[in-house]
Amino acid sequence: HRDYTPGDELRYVDWKLFGRTDRLVVRQYQQEKNLRVILAVDATASMAFASRPARMSKYHAACDLAGALGYLATRQQDAIGLALLGDGLDRLVEPSSRPGQWHALTRVLATAEPAAPGDIAADLRQLSDRLRHPALVVLISDLLGPTEAILHNMGWMSRGGRELMMLHVMDPAEIDLGVDGPARFEDMESDVRLEADPAAVRRAYREQVDAFVQRVGGTCAAMQADYELFDTSRPLHPGLARVLARRSARVY
Repeated sequence: HRDYTPGDELRYVDWKLFGRTDRLVVRQYQQEKNLRVILAVDATASMAFASRPARMSKYHAACDLAGALGYLATRQQDAIGLALLGDGLDRLVEPSSRPGQWHALTRVLATAEPAAPGDIAADLRQLSDRLRHPALVVLISDLLGPTEAILHNMGWMSRGGRELMMLHVMDPAEIDLGVDGPARFEDMESDVRLEADPAAVRRAYREQVDAFVQRVGGTCAAMQADYELFDTSRPLHPGLARVLARRSARVY
């Protein structure tokens, strides 16, 4: 409530409160807008990777995160849509708040197979060009690919009234290079192979991974985008709770 001033519409006067306090006040309202949420899930071949310590593949982790966020958005009567990023913009389901939308999106996620080599940077630019309305774009990806182009197009995505949330999924073997003994490493999206002794390169490798994660996090911070790293060997819900709490504190 606030005090009545000449010119205020009488229909907003709280007459019940006036009867109790002999004070003219008008009711104020906080407008709530339904959000449009685009769940942009990486379905490239690298997302199928799962080491022995992992609870699940990166793609399955991404599906769980997308399903949880989509469910929460549906409960808030927000419109949810889905973009599978892979061989071009593999599929785009326009946002809707109609009954059954969440089930439709989770069926798409469940039946998709991460197999395409893919170009996440190009797909992000294509998705940005196709979105005509403000939205919250939740990118769920391992971000493997051309780093400069990916980060640049993440910035492009955050324009035009759009917000970006970055959920970065990585396998524990990718984070720590937890492999014993000399091994041959094969790129899941090309024919590149590399033989190396993890013990000899682990320290330098971890430094590179740390620098990459910090750079992605810094880019997101500069765009006021929420960022969280998910290790697929650990439960996903604590990280999801953290990123949602940060968003809530920032937005509200």
